[in-house]
Amino acid sequence: MSRLAFAFSGLADAELVGDVVFRSHATRFMRAVDSVMANIDALDVIVIQNLIQLGRYHAAVVTGFRCEYLDVFETAMTEVWSRRLGRRHDVQVPPARHL
Repeated sequence: MSRLAFAFSGLADAELVGDVVFRSHATRFMRAVDSVMANIDALDVIVIQNLIQLGRYHAAVVTGFRCEYLDVFETAMTEVWSRRLGRRHDVQVPPARHL
């Protein structure tokens, strides 16, 4: 995913941790992930609508956003979850369909 799509794109990796904009974005991202996990049993009622709205927001606001970024994002998140969850990570879940 291109860093150019983010306001903090000019920062080196070591600078990101101390950057307020990056930390705020990371916090909002983790809250979104937490919301998905907390409402996993209500996918069609709560989760999907919230994610569609979030996707529309990003598509409208982020200059240069391309749908291919979602594939890179999915791969990165799968790798992170696999490392963190180990054998508890179930890779049998079908890949997301882009709406």
